[in-house]
Amino acid sequence: MKIMLINAVPYGSTGKIVFSVSRLVRENMGSTIAATGFSWHQIKKEEHLLIGGIFTKTWHMCMSRLFGNHGLYSTFSTKALIKTIKRFSPDVIHLHNIHGWYLNIKHLFDYLKKCDIPVVWTLHDCWAFTGGCAHYTYCGCDRWTMGCGKCKNLKAYPISSKVDKTQKMWKLKKELFSNMPNLTLVTPSVWLSEEAEKSFLNKYPIKVINNGIDLDNFKPTTALDLERYGIKKENHIVLGVSLGWNNRKGLDVFEALAKRLPEDYTVVLVGTDEKTVKKLSSNIVSINRTQNTKELAALYSAAEVFVNPTREDTFPTVNIEALACGTPVITFNVGGSPEIVDETCGAVVNCNDIDALEKEIVRVCTTKPYSPDACVKKAQKYNEKERFEEYLKLYKALGAKWLSLEELKEIEFNLLKVFRAFCEENSIKYFLSNGTLLGAVKYGGFIPWDDDIDVLVPREDYNRLISLFKDDERYKLFAFEKDPSFGFPFVKLCDMSTVKEEQNTDNGIMLGVDIDIFPLDAWGDNLEKAEKAAKKIRKKMHSLELTKLIYSNSANPIKRVVKGTLMPVYIGIRSKPFIASIIKKSTKEDPKTSAYLGCKAWCIYGDREIIPAKAFEKAIDVEFNGELFKAPVGYDMYLRSLYGDYEKDPPKEKQKSHHRFTAYRK
Repeated sequence: MKIMLINAVPYGSTGKIVFSVSRLVRENMGSTIAATGFSWHQIKKEEHLLIGGIFTKTWHMCMSRLFGNHGLYSTFSTKALIKTIKRFSPDVIHLHNIHGWYLNIKHLFDYLKKCDIPVVWTLHDCWAFTGGCAHYTYCGCDRWTMGCGKCKNLKAYPISSKVDKTQKMWKLKKELFSNMPNLTLVTPSVWLSEEAEKSFLNKYPIKVINNGIDLDNFKPTTALDLERYGIKKENHIVLGVSLGWNNRKGLDVFEALAKRLPEDYTVVLVGTDEKTVKKLSSNIVSINRTQNTKELAALYSAAEVFVNPTREDTFPTVNIEALACGTPVITFNVGGSPEIVDETCGAVVNCNDIDALEKEIVRVCTTKPYSPDACVKKAQKYNEKERFEEYLKLYKALGAKWLSLEELKEIEFNLLKVFRAFCEENSIKYFLSNGTLLGAVKYGGFIPWDDDIDVLVPREDYNRLISLFKDDERYKLFAFEKDPSFGFPFVKLCDMSTVKEEQNTDNGIMLGVDIDIFPLDAWGDNLEKAEKAAKKIRKKMHSLELTKLIYSNSANPIKRVVKGTLMPVYIGIRSKPFIASIIKKSTKEDPKTSAYLGCKAWCIYGDREIIPAKAFEKAIDVEFNGELFKAPVGYDMYLRSLYGDYEKDPPKEKQKSHHRFTAYRK
């Protein structure tokens, strides 16, 4: 494969990712060109292409600052880049930071929409969906959700202008960045993926690939002369590291801590410059920016606690570097920073709560609750080689072309017809259910904004389906009863000419695009008892989810920490006992005498899945995509139980697929 990578600079964390991924591609799968904007810190590499030069970058920078139109200059440089792309003819174009006064975003995206080349765009910050700023949490702005304008952040990079064109630029970005035919977004943190999903980029698949570090360089080491820096050996060392210090990075927090902590605590800041040093209190030890990773690893190792009071950050690798050196981390609950820390290696406190931060520092330094081994173990998850290899897997998948929503619908509808034919041939009773039934009743087919096919099969027929269906090369029926490695208490019929990749979920088995086939089970005659049973099954479902999660994905910080704590335990238990328990609980009642039926084994709607049995007394025909399929005679009763007033459309912001997966043809 041939990969074109584009980034603002050839250095720093983004530059390192670009050249590391480029090297991996060359070693394992093909050729690359790594194109970056002009920089005074040039890196001479065989695959390095320079976009523009000192004059074009200076002109772009000056015009942007004068008129606020960042990204609308560098026309000739961008056209030259497009010519190179045409000559190189890459299989995938991988964008990183495209802000930085070196590209004309209009020319570039007009070309990308026409060129029919899959595009990966790694968002290292929030610039792609704002009117201009790269971060907005520090100033507490949410205007990017409604079109920007009246900007609080004009002085921030990369706007750096007194002219507020943020509303105009937001509209332009929405126009340029929407309706890309082959775009896949990547974010380094769950937080940033969730922010992107709130924006006009929410139509695209978003994959989380965490940043990684070199664990050969960052590891526990004792080779450090503390006195060389003026640090007393007997003191508790509180360390902060940043490429540049300001209040956004928590410089004022360290100033406050230096005054509040006892005398036997020393605050050490790495990454300062002369301007910062002049502002610092005399009791803070300042160490200028160092490119010596061994020295930095030794400083991390010498510290008793690493503190990161950042007020805006996407996924700070300094947290990982500290952990890799055996040092626990305390951070503000901001951006993606808390995702790196769990109960084994550090603590998260509310942003700007200096009292809580001070207490945690003293607790960590005096009680030693986090062992160096536990910190190092946590950092192992962020081995840069493994993280960068995820990009190679993504390139291979994209080379096979992601399936569009319409293509997914076509494949799923074909699976439904295969299923119907089998049921008719073997006298198996079934009903369209959930969103599929809702779509049939309201729209005569799929819900317009979603791909989803669900069916219900009475348990007796469900068991016959599993025993009678014969897999072939293309169609395969996955069931726990056939293969205990399958991670669900219901059946999936898959088209194995495709591959389906779910975000943040490891099912332990390769699936294709599928339809879900749920057993229709009995709840019994007692409604109160049925509601209690639904709660118990829901708890088992949540436990089952924890056995398959790749990372803790809750938006709530407390829930995220709790999930992160429980995940290793449940992953060790695995899914089998939870699925077996759900199936056992689902089949306790006799369907022939039960007053209530429903999808018991996967009751995602809880007690709303408890439906009067008369709704399923017989099947009637309903139209779906121009063909007839079976539905329960009491479909109105069923849909009202699940969705309430289902005849009303949900608000526009909720009209999106609840699925988080991508798929491609083999």
